[in-house]
Amino acid sequence: MFMPITQGGHHFAPAAIVTFTATSVDAVNRTTYSYSSQSFGDADASRIVVVGISHGGTTTEASGVTIGGVSATKAIGVTGGSGGAVSSIWYAEVPTGTTGTIAATISGGAGQCAISVFAVIGANSTPTDTGSHTGSVMTANDTINVSDGGVIIGNQNSSPHAAPTRTHGWTNLTERVDAQLEGDRSYSAASDAFETGETGRSITCTPSGSLSGDVGFVLVSFGP
Repeated sequence: MFMPITQGGHHFAPAAIVTFTATSVDAVNRTTYSYSSQSFGDADASRIVVVGISHGGTTTEASGVTIGGVSATKAIGVTGGSGGAVSSIWYAEVPTGTTGTIAATISGGAGQCAISVFAVIGANSTPTDTGSHTGSVMTANDTINVSDGGVIIGNQNSSPHAAPTRTHGWTNLTERVDAQLEGDRSYSAASDAFETGETGRSITCTPSGSLSGDVGFVLVSFGP
């Protein structure tokens, strides 16, 4: 964790950095998904690797995640209604190495699973805030607090779509991933760093076309 810098009696927290590093999909029915050789970005003593997980074919959240062999902590997780649009964000301190295996265990199994990977450097290892939204909605949204020099990461699982082209539009957060999970299921992830903090920043994610199922939308912020 970075300590504040003091200048003239004022405290300035060094800004955290967030970098999207990898995404991967496994469309096979499994109880354990393992993704080898995933990029973790540059090694750093303060690095936190954050993973957005999207899976379907079940309404059960992942029961455990490891990142580079390190047991991860769940920041937030939701099940998007009967469609099984399960979405969660996990994180772990992984200071060494530039690549590694990410594994997710889903009790009872899932029909498919995708990961979106981010490296956060210079942040506190405990999240500042989280947010979520579920249900049969075309626009998923929630508000989240972010501190000065902090970062926000979002993950959405949308299932199923009626539109043949499945894309997402994010508001107030920059999209980093927009991909097909399997068939009529899709997922997306977004992130940004913030020089100036904000209370109740409103973030939305809207899938294209008509949505005949559910969404699972989750957010997490980390501050320096």
